[in-house]
Amino acid sequence: MNKCSFSLKDLNDNLALSCVEDYYLSLFKKRENFKYVYCQSAIPLNYLMRDIFRYHKGFANIQCIDRLQNVAEKLGTLEIKFTNESISDQKGIFLIQVSPSFVLKQYRTQLFRDDHYIMLERKNETEYYCLNSTPRKLSVMNLLDLQHAYTGKMLKLSEVKEFDDEIKYKAECLNQEISNMESVSWNERYESITPLEYRDFLYALTIVRKRLALYYGVQQSKYLSWLCELSRKVEYQRLKGTLTKSAMCNELEIIFMKDKEFLEEVQYV
Repeated sequence: MNKCSFSLKDLNDNLALSCVEDYYLSLFKKRENFKYVYCQSAIPLNYLMRDIFRYHKGFANIQCIDRLQNVAEKLGTLEIKFTNESISDQKGIFLIQVSPSFVLKQYRTQLFRDDHYIMLERKNETEYYCLNSTPRKLSVMNLLDLQHAYTGKMLKLSEVKEFDDEIKYKAECLNQEISNMESVSWNERYESITPLEYRDFLYALTIVRKRLALYYGVQQSKYLSWLCELSRKVEYQRLKGTLTKSAMCNELEIIFMKDKEFLEEVQYV
C-alpha cells in the first residue's frame, strides 16, 4: 500500500480561481521563489469588469486572467500534458476530469463549470487517494467508480525547472506586458451589474491582487484588508437581498481609486 502524498491542508490559503489551479498550488506553492508565477496579476480592472459585467462570465470562467499552471508553463517551470490514458496505467499524481453527475452524487453539489477535475494517486491495485478542491474532501475511491466517473480527459503536471534567475527575468517581462495594458473607464460600459456578478468580480479581484502582493513581497496592505471586508459585506447583503445597484456603482468608483493607488504603491516596495 502506498502512502498518500497530499492532504487537505495542501488546499489551505490557495489563491485559486479554478480546481486545476488549486491542485497546482497544492503541489508546488512551497517551492522557493514560487512568487514568480504570480507575475501576471497586475491585470487592469476594466478587463475583469468586461469579462464579468459585459460577457457575464463567473469567476471560474474569466478569460482575461491566465491560469497559474499556464503561466508556469510559459515561464518554463512546468510541463502540462493532456491525455486520454487509462487510470490504471498511471503512476504518481495525476488529474482526471469527472462527470457533473459524479460531482453531484459524490459531493452533493453542482459546481460552476462542467469540466471539473479531481486529483488522484494510487493507494493499491484497486483503490486511489482522491483530493477534491470544492467542496474540499480527501477520500479513497475504488477504480471501478473512478472509471465510471472519468470523462476520458486526463491532466498531468510535471515540474521541469526550478524558479531561478532565468525564470525571474521571464516573469518580469510578463509582468511588464500586463502592466502596460491599456485601461479604460468602466461606467460607460457596465450598466447592468447584478449582485452575483458583483460578488464574483470582488472575489476575482481580491485573488489577483493578493497574488500581486506576494509577487512584489508586500507583507501588509490596507487595500487588501478593505477588499476582503467589502467582499464579506457584499455577500451578506446579496444573500439578504439588500444589495442595491447604486451601492455597487458607488463602491466601484472607490475600488477604481484604491486599486490604482495600490498598483502604483506595490511597484515601489
